[in-house]
Amino acid sequence: MDLTTAAARLGIALCLGLLVGLQRQRVNHPLAGLRTFGMIAVFGGVCALLGQSLGPWLVPAGLIASVACMLVGVWRIGAQADGPQLTTVFAALIMYGVGAMSVLGDPILCAVVTGALTVLLHAKDRLHNLVAGLGAADVTAVMQFTLITLVILPILPDRAFGPYQVFNPREAWLLVVLIVTIGLGGYVAYKLLGSRAGTLLGAILGGLISSTATTVSYARRTAAGQGVGLAAMAIMLASAISAIRVIGIIIVVAPSQAAVFWPPLAILAGLMLVQAAGLWFTARDEHEGATEHKNPAQLGTALIFAGLYGVVLIGVAWARDTLGPNAIYGVAAASGATDMDAIALSTARLVQKAQLDPEVAWRAVVIGLLANAVFKAGAAAVLGSRHLAVLVGVMFGVVLAAGVLVIWLL
Repeated sequence: MDLTTAAARLGIALCLGLLVGLQRQRVNHPLAGLRTFGMIAVFGGVCALLGQSLGPWLVPAGLIASVACMLVGVWRIGAQADGPQLTTVFAALIMYGVGAMSVLGDPILCAVVTGALTVLLHAKDRLHNLVAGLGAADVTAVMQFTLITLVILPILPDRAFGPYQVFNPREAWLLVVLIVTIGLGGYVAYKLLGSRAGTLLGAILGGLISSTATTVSYARRTAAGQGVGLAAMAIMLASAISAIRVIGIIIVVAPSQAAVFWPPLAILAGLMLVQAAGLWFTARDEHEGATEHKNPAQLGTALIFAGLYGVVLIGVAWARDTLGPNAIYGVAAASGATDMDAIALSTARLVQKAQLDPEVAWRAVVIGLLANAVFKAGAAAVLGSRHLAVLVGVMFGVVLAAGVLVIWLL
């Protein structure tokens, strides 16, 4: 390694060490701060640099020396320390490794590791508050999410099964992981923000988690005498976010065919956003209450979605081959009434594999969205106040009419 490159790599190590040291200095940690972390990272880089000439043993020797120094520091400060020192010790060891990796490995990876470490250290209070706010059911759901992603997914067979050879267990479960991850991300944001979320952000998070559940929740609030305008706004906004979420999922699952799906969905999502914005400006002074969302990372929910996805996938293939393309629209309406994801993902995957006409596929997804809107309007009418039933019915009626025009004209 030439002198210029070596100096640049050591400079990167110094900057990254100073970044973590800044965070430790900011919290006034007695064990190590700005200068110490900068020196630890440079020490790792120097050991790696010298190890290229003297032998690879120098890097682990430097690590042992760093551990010894940190342990001496822990012993020296003793009772002066505010809390345990283990976090700072491990942060120092990671930065020693980052310093060595900045010389021997990829500097970009070093920056990613350092950035993640800094954020993790800085987010201590928020993470502790998040864990403190988790109930037993939430912890169980997180463990189930681990089971869904890290245990079940890797062992599923990656080949087609069943009628028409369209159901791939690994592929179907990967979509389950995608849906659950999106919902869990919204739920974690809700837990972090808590009551500060308010109706506007609560509706957005509700659209990410479940727009149908959000509709039910806000409808029940109006039956208890709370604001109808804000409830209707939340229902429309959650529905719009749900449609936008479907667009994002299709882009991930079938990127080469996404251009077929997103324009009609974007038109309807945009219409719902406009309606929600109008309601927000007219009803934002109404009283707003907190709306509780259930954790979406449930094993039962994942199994139901996987089963529904498989049924819809086989149903679409059967309708296409037995009853003709138009029969797919009936399957879309039936499945989309309660769950948009299954019909959107199944049709997108079939289009991606050239097993379904794109023109039929996007119309099926739009029909699923319209069926979902009808279902939510009915839920609002049954569970909410009469005023909400009329307001939401009119607004979803406009969406239904627009959807029919989109199907007819595009």
